[in-house]
Order: sequence, then C-alpha cells, then structure tokens
Amino acid sequence: ILSFFMPLIVMIGCCIAFGVQPFGDNSLLIIDGLHQYMPFYSILYDKLKSGGSLFYSFRAGLGINFLSLYAYYLSSPLNLLILFFKKSQLNMAVSLIIVLKVAISGLTAGIYFSSKSKKPGLPVLMISMAYALSSYMVGYCWNVMWLDGVIILPLIALGVWKCINEKRTGLLFGSVFMAILCNWYTGYMVCLMSGILFIVEYLNAYDYKIKVALKNDLRSIGRYVATMICGVLASMCILLPAC
Repeated sequence: ILSFFMPLIVMIGCCIAFGVQPFGDNSLLIIDGLHQYMPFYSILYDKLKSGGSLFYSFRAGLGINFLSLYAYYLSSPLNLLILFFKKSQLNMAVSLIIVLKVAISGLTAGIYFSSKSKKPGLPVLMISMAYALSSYMVGYCWNVMWLDGVIILPLIALGVWKCINEKRTGLLFGSVFMAILCNWYTGYMVCLMSGILFIVEYLNAYDYKIKVALKNDLRSIGRYVATMICGVLASMCILLPAC
C-alpha cells in the first residue's frame, strides 16, 4: 500500500511545486504530449461521449483509421478516467493519469519485490519507490501511453517466476495480454524482457547448472512459450483490426 501512496505523494508534491493543474496552469505534458497526444484524447473524448465509431475519424485530413491510432496511443483502460472531467479539463485529466500511472507502477513493483523478499519492509518500499520514480519515468512520463509497460513489467516478472516455481501461468498470461493490449510498442519490449527474465529465473532454480536444468525440467520451457503465445494471440483482438 505504501509503495503506491508514497510515489503518489511525491508526484502530487511535484505538481504543487511546479504549478501543474489543478494546482496551477502548467501541465506534465510537453512536446508531442501537447501537440499530438492531446488532440487524440479530444477525439476519443468526443467518441466516448457521443457514442461515435472507434474505427474511423474525419477529424484529420480526409479521415484516418482511428482504430490503429487507438491501439497505439489510447487503449489503456485508465484513459476512461477522462470521462469524469469536462472537455476543457482534458489537459488536467491526462496529467492526473500520468500521476496515477507512476503511483501504480510503484504498487506493482511493491507486489513483485514483496513476493520475492523474505522480509518485506522498508527495503522493499525504497526499491519500489526507486522503480516508480526512476529517471526513465522523469524523462518520459509525458509519453503517457508508454507508462503501462512500466506498470505491467513487475507483474510479468512475477508471472515468469510463478510459471517456473509454482507451475502457474494465469498471471503471466494476463500480464502479457494487458501489456500488448495497452500499448503494443512497449508491450513487445516487455515480452522480450520476459524472455531474459525466464532464462535467469530458470537457471537460478537449478543453481545455473544448464545441463541439469535442461535434463530435468524442459516442461517449464514449454509452459512459458505456450503461455506467451496464448497471451499474444489473445491481444490480436485489437491488433489485427488495427493493422
């Protein structure tokens, strides 16, 4: 719980200090965040409010494939929070979504490190805060659609561990599915990272004795590969129409 609320408090403090809406007139969005992403959120807001089609939009040029745009920029479930704001408050809404995503990334990191630590406590809280408030988050938080990958990565790491040590695949499947569904660009990077994590965790289970690992537990490899494939295929429900 603290791994969620402590980054949240830090982010709110930063918003107050720098006058970010609603504590001033500034925004956490810069560069493309203002000039590119905000118009997309405006289109999404209008479609959700009026019930318009998510497949096409005539708001740009002679029209655009809105579904492919949605699949990359707007498919995070947290974006539905914009419905609780007025259209004139969209900038503030997206800034608050960024703050919330940073806090949730601390929560998921806390879940992972608590599960792996024999004595969860202050060290887990500190490392979780370091993850949520890392230089990557400071430098790229305005790319709001990329933050879901940061949120889900600890859950995928935990899912890989459960796949090997507990033979349970539900968390890994759900995490892979959500990672790609929320943003396929960071989603596939997270999937590649899961492969590295699997190798490390798999060999660690056998004290890095490669021959022993391959001889005694090839089923873990098959279980991991099958789960990853199923998670990716499940996400095709939005990726295939978008392409």
